[in-house]
Amino acid sequence: MTLTRLTVSQALRRAVARATLAPSVHNSQPWSWRIGPRGVDLSTDATRRLPRTDPDGRDQVMSCGAALHHLLVALADAGQGARVRRMPDPTRPHHLATIDKYTTLAAEQWAAEGRRASALAAIVHAKLAFLRNYILRRGFADGSPGLLVSVLNSYYVFLKYVKLWEREHRGTAVPSTQGARVSPPPAESSRGASTR
Repeated sequence: MTLTRLTVSQALRRAVARATLAPSVHNSQPWSWRIGPRGVDLSTDATRRLPRTDPDGRDQVMSCGAALHHLLVALADAGQGARVRRMPDPTRPHHLATIDKYTTLAAEQWAAEGRRASALAAIVHAKLAFLRNYILRRGFADGSPGLLVSVLNSYYVFLKYVKLWEREHRGTAVPSTQGARVSPPPAESSRGASTR
């Protein structure tokens, strides 16, 4: 059996697809997923709420909690962890959770490929990403949205390099076991051995 390593977006899309199979009250599936540049956002979908059987929205939130649980299990099954921020924006009560995974997955993928990071690389590549999006891809023609997308993409690139640097300096990278030999445990000294 050959296992292939998923790209960052493939891993998250697969996890979200599995999360949508979660049980929900009256099979209403009252959630809304948004995969963005920094992770996945889970919100309630007001169009799928059942006001007669769930006037205060508790069942809707419980159903979304089940979907969030399924997402985390799917990520764990893929060997990935995730950081969940519950109710990240108090002004938007329908926004239940943000799952930050993209930059972590990208850093892990780069580490597996043998890429290295430094503070200089993080700064240089982030600036180059901004220039590529804003100048070469004509983000300036879109005005403020073009500027915002360019800045966010630059920040995303910066975070990937910083997380790769953290992995290298904190020793969280999993060492390769290919070609490694397991040495036998040291032999126990016999109790009756004489000393000279």
